[in-house]
This record gives sequence, C-alpha cells and structure tokens, in this order.
Amino acid sequence: MGSVCRPALRIAALYASAAAVWILFSDRVVAALTSNVHMAMNLSVAKGWLFVGVTAWLLYRERSRTEAARRHLDERLEVALESGHVVLLEWTWATDLVMRAGRWPTVTAAELRAAWPGLDAFREAIVPEDRERAQNALRDAENSHGLLASRVRLRLPDASVAWIELRGRFTYTAQGRTERFLGVAVEVTGREEAIVALRASEARLGAMLHALPDIVFRLDRDGRVLDCHAPDQQLSI
Repeated sequence: MGSVCRPALRIAALYASAAAVWILFSDRVVAALTSNVHMAMNLSVAKGWLFVGVTAWLLYRERSRTEAARRHLDERLEVALESGHVVLLEWTWATDLVMRAGRWPTVTAAELRAAWPGLDAFREAIVPEDRERAQNALRDAENSHGLLASRVRLRLPDASVAWIELRGRFTYTAQGRTERFLGVAVEVTGREEAIVALRASEARLGAMLHALPDIVFRLDRDGRVLDCHAPDQQLSI
C-alpha cells in the first residue's frame, strides 16, 4: 500500500509547493506593478483564473495519459487472457461473483456474466458429481487463508461440458472477516481429455500384453532392460 501511495503523495506535495510559490510571488508582482487598488484586484482575479486554467490543463493531461496507459494495459491483459483460455473471477459480498475479463474457447466473460449472474448460478453450473468437492475446496481455502486450486466440470451456456481449473485467494479485513475472492478460471478440457485418453491407451496396452503368451521386453541402446512382460510371473530377466 505504501509503494502505491508514495507517487500520489509526491504529486500532492509538488502541487502544494507550486501553489504556495505562485501565491506568494504573484502577489508581490501585482503589488510591484500597481498601487491602484481596483487594478490590483483585477490583476489578482486574472492570476487566479490563470492558475485555475493551468491546473485544469495539467490535470486533464495527466488524466488522459493515465487513461491511455490503463486502456493499453487492459488490451494487453485481454489478449493474454484470451490466448490462455483464462477468465478473471472476482467475488465480494457487495457485487457477488463477477466474470471480469477473458474468454474460453467457445464463450466470453461477458456471456458468462449474463448466464451466471452470481455465485449461486455458478455453483449450479458445476456438474453434480464435482459440486461437493468444489465447495469443500472453496471452504478449505477460505478457512486456511490458502490458495484455492481445484478442477471441476462446468455446464456452459451452450449445454456443453468443459473442464475448468480454478485458482485464487481470498482477502480479509483487518478483523479477519472474508472480504473478497480474486482468481482465475482456466479452461483445461483439452488437457483433461488427453490425460483420459492416455490412461485408456495404457490400459489397453496392458491388457494386450497380459494376453500375450510370449515374453515381451524393451531394451535401450546399451542393452539394458527397460520393461518386461512375462506370462509366468515367476520368470524374471
């Protein structure tokens, strides 16, 4: 928090110093220019408006630069999120669950916000077999002040089912009460399907090997046995 506030404090201190110098020396300049009270009042009003105009222009320029930088960062973040099939999640007591930005392959964060307007709707989208496990992982992360890391299957607005990896943390008030949850939801359907396919392939290969009546083994280039299958479990190499 301190590192965030220091630039703002420096700007405020510079503004206060510049204003004090302007008031002090401009009044002296006005006094040196004329002894006519009416003229001095007009000059004081003019220098006041000049100060207001310059200040407004500086604030406008700084605000424009800040907004441009923020838009640039938002665009870069959006590209990164879309490339990684990531959606930003935020939950608070005041706003409920909000899908902030990003997209999955077939749906954007805006479409998810419309389909799941809150945490209850998001829970309902979790397939029943994964719902209790996800709820337990969420509760454990909240109670332990630790990292949430859980994979669940979600029924998307188009009725398809996708594997989603949830990661994030809760933040807390000074009194220790839960304040908000910030995290990401990464679409990992392709990875999960590849794992399932690999396990099925290994199971089929194992079944084929066990059905063979012959000894089957695999060697490396140096002639060392890497793995072996023998129909007689008492036989070894």
